[in-house]
Amino acid sequence: MTNPRLIGAGALLCLALALAGCTGTAQPDPTPTTAPTDITDITDQPGSVDGWVGALEDAEVTTCAREGDDWVAAGTVTNPLDEPQSYRLYVSAMAGGETRGLIQVDVPGVEGGATGDWKASFALPGEFECVLRVERFAP
Repeated sequence: MTNPRLIGAGALLCLALALAGCTGTAQPDPTPTTAPTDITDITDQPGSVDGWVGALEDAEVTTCAREGDDWVAAGTVTNPLDEPQSYRLYVSAMAGGETRGLIQVDVPGVEGGATGDWKASFALPGEFECVLRVERFAP
């Protein structure tokens, strides 16, 4: 004598075990990661001095090359006016169209017709092009 309920329960148990054996272990969802960034925000705003004028034509880059572990940019500013002027230069180390370093250099009180020197050093590996933004203003 067979009990149909017992046979049905046994069949369901066998089916459940068979299906459980066919499923794999659950894989955890991947956790997104972010790569470290080489970007540093700066708070100094170009044009931060009252009464400045653009003066790229007053500046000259005499060197833009590696010196030891640093990338060094240096040059001069020549004041074309009769009265003393101060200069603020933003020297950018550019690579592949991206700014990799930015240094502000101030050259205070350059007399009329005189020349002042400037220098910026970047502790950066690699090769760069040096690009200037120059502001001239009364001291």
